[in-house]
Amino acid sequence: MDHCSHCHAILGEQRVLLDRRIEVMTFSGDIPKATVLGCDDGYAFCSQDCWHKHQPTIIEQLKLTQTYPVFDVLSDCCRCGAPVDRRQAYVMYALMEATLESKPWLKSCSVESDEEFAVLCQQCEFPNFDSAEHDTEECGPELITAGNVVCEKTE
Repeated sequence: MDHCSHCHAILGEQRVLLDRRIEVMTFSGDIPKATVLGCDDGYAFCSQDCWHKHQPTIIEQLKLTQTYPVFDVLSDCCRCGAPVDRRQAYVMYALMEATLESKPWLKSCSVESDEEFAVLCQQCEFPNFDSAEHDTEECGPELITAGNVVCEKTE
């Protein structure tokens, strides 16, 4: 069973997730597209309250000086402030509110919100990934992959 990273309660269907992703962005056309090169499960929280109580600990553990970066081709690293060129692989911590649906043959989740909590430059956290171990998934505004779970974003 999954447990809340803060209060250790058993997680219900609704949860707040903080995952570590390795991404590269493509900026052509009207909508930027993210290619997720790797995704690691990070933290899971039973509620927004537990997330907000645990957030200062996460900020300290990741050594962040800022959070919730401005989205652009070049963004500031949330640890050192150096530019992060999103056209090259980089590490991003994503905060999602999701509702999990589990059936014997499939795990899926609906994502109510998905926002960047932090982006890190390659000097602060190098985006190591093994392309043989990870399926490269292109994610537009409607599809997000996290580990073995495919999440459909809802409006």
